[in-house]
Amino acid sequence: MIPGLENQAGAFSPGSKQFRVTRPTWSADVSFTGIAQVGGWKTRDWIAQVLSGTPNSSEVAVVVADLARAGTKELLALPRNLRQLTIVLAVTEKRKPSRLFVISSFDRPGWPPLGNTLEHLAAYEIPSDKPRAFIFGFKSAVSRADRKLLKNLSRSACDASGIRAALSGINRVAGR
Repeated sequence: MIPGLENQAGAFSPGSKQFRVTRPTWSADVSFTGIAQVGGWKTRDWIAQVLSGTPNSSEVAVVVADLARAGTKELLALPRNLRQLTIVLAVTEKRKPSRLFVISSFDRPGWPPLGNTLEHLAAYEIPSDKPRAFIFGFKSAVSRADRKLLKNLSRSACDASGIRAALSGINRVAGR
């Protein structure tokens, strides 16, 4: 296993599109949707390599910028119509409010997806001033009932493991 990247209590299985990265002053739940590999190199693996290659002292914004830059380089090996990738980092930092970052070539948080993919991965920071539910990727794969569940979860007092379990179930159904 790459140092600093871990499966948390079995919540994320090896090879899944979700994992956790831990640094001395912050940690992030990382997930992605879109292209699974580029030229035989799994998207999860190059994301993990970029995250493990940044110094432990790096600020979150620097890591996000590095990830967007590396992802842009990886996606350039693909035809433009296949460059669909969205990476989400839910970040907790010591003594700071939680933060959400989205790095994407086609999803725009809070807006409809782009008609065409971008030439680069754009990075967005989502304010954490209120609970929100986002669906990235193939949005129509998530049922109305599951969308309602997501909204309710975002307003609930459910603990992180309960939310992860619910998200895992929704992702499993949507991926069929």
